[in-house]
Amino acid sequence: MRPRSRAWASRTSWRPRASASAADPRSSGWSQRRRSEKWSSWMVTSSPVGSVRSQSTLRGEASSVAMGAAEESGADMRLDRKNKEKTRSYKGSSRFRKGIPGDERVPSCASPAVYEWFGPPMSSTTPAFFHPDQLAFKPAYEWAFGERIDHPETTARAEAIRASLIDLPGIDLRPPNRMPIEAIEALHDEELLMVYRRAAALEAGETLYPHVFPKLQRGKGDPSNLHMAGAWCFDAGTPLTRNTWTAAAWSAACAQEAAKAVLEEKVPMAYALSRPPGHHAQADLFGGYCYFNNAAIATETLRPHGKVAILDIDFHHGNGTQSLYYGSDEVFVCSIHGDPTEFFPFHCGYADERGEGAGEGYNLNLCLPAGTRGEAYGHLLTKVALEAIRSFGPDFLVLSAGFDGYEKDPVGGWELTTDDFETLGGILAGMGLPVVVVQEGGYYTPDLGTNAAALLTGLRR
Repeated sequence: MRPRSRAWASRTSWRPRASASAADPRSSGWSQRRRSEKWSSWMVTSSPVGSVRSQSTLRGEASSVAMGAAEESGADMRLDRKNKEKTRSYKGSSRFRKGIPGDERVPSCASPAVYEWFGPPMSSTTPAFFHPDQLAFKPAYEWAFGERIDHPETTARAEAIRASLIDLPGIDLRPPNRMPIEAIEALHDEELLMVYRRAAALEAGETLYPHVFPKLQRGKGDPSNLHMAGAWCFDAGTPLTRNTWTAAAWSAACAQEAAKAVLEEKVPMAYALSRPPGHHAQADLFGGYCYFNNAAIATETLRPHGKVAILDIDFHHGNGTQSLYYGSDEVFVCSIHGDPTEFFPFHCGYADERGEGAGEGYNLNLCLPAGTRGEAYGHLLTKVALEAIRSFGPDFLVLSAGFDGYEKDPVGGWELTTDDFETLGGILAGMGLPVVVVQEGGYYTPDLGTNAAALLTGLRR
C-alpha cells in the first residue's frame, strides 16, 4: 500500500469536570494544540457529561456518521446484514493473506472519586507486563480458505513490542506474579479448560488443529478427546500445543496485573503485552488466535471498584468480548472494526447487535470499510464511540489495542499510520479515565513495536 498523508492532526486538551480541583493543571478549560490545520474539520467540541445524548439517539446516528466516514475514505461499507448493496470492491478483502513470515480531546467522563486519584496528567512511569513463557507457544501454520499458510501470530510480534517498550522512556516493564487461575475458571467453561489441559499432554513439537466442527451447542462431546476439540473452537487457524495453556495463562496474567496496577498503584494507565491475544475468545470457544479473553480478565478485576467500558480498536470485531457481556448492563462494549461481511469473524460484529435483555443498548458495533484512513476513523471515534462511552459514565476504560488496521498490515484492511495511533492515544487520554491497555492483534512485525509505542506515547500525554 502506498504511503498516506498524516491524519488526525488536531487535538484539544482535556476539559475538566466541574468537580476538578482548581489546582489541577488540566482545569484551565479547552486549549487547542494543532499540529496542522488539515484535519481540523473533525475536531470535537463535545458537551459536558450532563448533556450527552441518549444511547438510543447515538445508535440512531451511528449508521449515518459511519456511512459519512466511509464516503470520505472513498470506499463503501456495510453496517447491517440487510444492506446487500456495494458500490466498490476491494482487493485482498479476506482476513488471511500470503507472505507473512512464519513464527482532539474530549470531556472527561471519570467520576470525581476516580479523578482525584491521579492529580497531574501522568505519573513518571507506566507499568507494563510481559512474561517470557508467553513465547513458548509457536504455531507454525494455519489453514485459510483451504490453503496452508505461515501463521501470523508469531513470537516475533511480542518480541518486537517488548524491544520497543524497553527503549520507551517511562515504561516499567516487569513480569506478572502468578497465573490468574481463579479468574480464568470464573470466566471460561470447565470443558474448554479441560481441552487446554489435555493439549498440555501433547508431545513436544506436536500440534493439533481442530478439524471437525459440530453445531455449537451443549452436549458436544468429550473434552479429553482432542479429536473432538472442534466442539470448542470456531476456526481452523487456532491450534493447540503442549504450551498453549502456559502462554495463554501468562497472557491473561498480564491483563490482570495491569488492572491491579491501576487499582493498587493508582497510575492512570497500565499496559498488558498479552500474547496470544484474547478478544475472540468466548466463555466456551477459542478461535481467532485467542484462547482466554484477556480484556475480560482485566474488566472483571476492575468491576468491583467501578463501572467499566471496553473499547476495541482491533481491525477485527471482538466477538468473544461481545458474547461475554451481551446480556449485561454493567459493562459497555464498543468495537470499531472492519466490515464483517468481508472480514473475520464474518458471522457477527454488525450494527444491529446491540445487546439483549438487560444488556440491550450496551453493545455498540461500528464498522468501517477497507481502505479507511485516519480522518474517517477519527471522525467515527470521536463523534460516536467516545460519546457513547461518556453517556455510559464509566470509571475505567479497558482498551483492546490491535494494530492490524495499520496501512502495511498483511491481515487488516485499513490505512492507519503510526501517527494516527499516537493521536488516538492522546484522544483517549483526554477522557480522563484510568486506562488498561490490553494487546490484541497487529501482524506487520517490522513496525508493530513502533505502533505500540506510539499509542502508549499518546496515552501518556
